[in-house]
Formats: sequence, C-alpha cells, structure tokens
Amino acid sequence: MQNKTNNLVIRATDDMADLEKITDLQIEVWGFPPREAIPAHLMKSIGKGPCKPIIAELGDELVGFIYAFNSQNNKELYVHMIGVHPGYRSNHIGVGLIVAQKETAEKQGIETISWTYDPLEGANSNLYVRKIGGIVEGDYLRDNYGDQPGRNEGLPSDRFVLKARMQNIGRNRKSLNTKTFEELKRLQIPFALKARLENGLQVCEDYAIIDRGEVLVEIPRDFVGEIKPKDMDQAIKWRAVTGDLFETYFARGYFATDFFSVKNQNRERRNFYLLERQN
Repeated sequence: MQNKTNNLVIRATDDMADLEKITDLQIEVWGFPPREAIPAHLMKSIGKGPCKPIIAELGDELVGFIYAFNSQNNKELYVHMIGVHPGYRSNHIGVGLIVAQKETAEKQGIETISWTYDPLEGANSNLYVRKIGGIVEGDYLRDNYGDQPGRNEGLPSDRFVLKARMQNIGRNRKSLNTKTFEELKRLQIPFALKARLENGLQVCEDYAIIDRGEVLVEIPRDFVGEIKPKDMDQAIKWRAVTGDLFETYFARGYFATDFFSVKNQNRERRNFYLLERQN
C-alpha cells in the first residue's frame, strides 16, 4: 500500500481551530451524532501537560489525533480517544500518535498509559497489542458505554482495559515474526476459539477451556465492517461468546499479551489473541 504520509506532522495543540477539527474528525471516524463528540472547549479546558491533545496533520488537513486524561493514579495516563481519518489508515499514523503521547507522558513522570477498546476490532488490537506492546491484564468491561450510536449501534459496548507500560512499549513479540496461519500453527499453541467459514462469513463457534499456559482466541477479520452489517445475529453471538470466554480465562489468571494477524493459504486475514496464564 502506498504511504500517503511522507509530509506528516505530529504535534501537541491547544489551538481552538485545531480542537474544532478534532471534534469534526470524531464524527467522521465513529459516526457520532454531534452531541456525542467531545467539544473543543472541553479539550481546551482539560488539555494541560500530558493531557494536551496531539494531532497528526498533512498540510491543513487533520488526519489523526490522540486525547488523554489524568487518572486517579498520578503515574498513569488514561487515553480516551485515538482516531485516524478513514482515508489514511494503514499508514502508521496511530503508532506515531501513541509514541508522541508516550514521549510527552514520560517527561511528566508517567509510567503507564491505559485505555479501553472494543476487543473484537482487529485493526485496533493489531495496533494496541501487537505493535505498541499493550497488555490486557484481566479487565473486561461489559456494555461499558451502553448502546452507542454509530459504529457499534445495536451491540453491547464491551471493552478491554489495556495497559501500555513504558518499559514494554516496542518490546519484542512472537507475533512480529509470524506472518502466515501455517507459521502460527507451527507454534503449537492450542486454539480455545477458532472461527468457521460459512458462505464467506466467519462464524463464531463455542469455546473450549484448555488447561495450558498459552491459548489462542480467534476474532473476526472485520467485525464492524463485515460481520455486523451482513449478519447482526452472528455479531451478537460473537460478542456474547467472546465475552464469556475472556471473562472465564481472565478469572483463571490469564492476560491477553499478544495479537497475531496472519494470512492463510487463500490470502485471507485471520486474527488471534494470545492469552498467557500469569499464575
């Protein structure tokens, strides 16, 4: 894919014109009605120190942003939103924004950056877990925001709580050297959940409880863009089954520590979390 971002600029801002663009981009990225988007004046009021919004821009066009809050723990920063313009995804903008946030936070003595995200969104999992090095330390939030308008409308808004500790960001991962499904199988990690293909759609199967130190859990290649619009009943099943699975394994001491996004022999994308037992 051609990289569109050779002249990308990433910078912190509290300029109202920039903040208005962030509000507009929220609506475009998530399909929010205007009242659901964070307004510029709130970002201006809260955006101090490591909480100042960081934007990615090409010329006068805003193509991404990251926005964080202080948490109750003064060593931890909570990222509320990371958004990239739909026309500029797969160009490493998300990575650049998170690295910029990390650099700003470290100067303020922050040791951990945390945020919530939909565990069935493969592109986000690939960025946050595989590329950045975040870990889900057993925290699963059921229907965290209620029924949200936009991308997740009609589905429970379940979320992972992910933590990226400064020393782990950019750490070596098994997944970085695993490109194909055949290579993944050679790791000999058992599958707790594996999808079945039916009429071109990834169908959710029941999961298994496997008493091993590591297990793999498959999620759809495109939950919101493919499963939800084509088969809402199947989307609801994916949410329910994986929610039960993650809560069950987390209760047994497992963390989600890695993410594999690989292609099979037909060049079809397949996505898997790695769950590792911690005790």
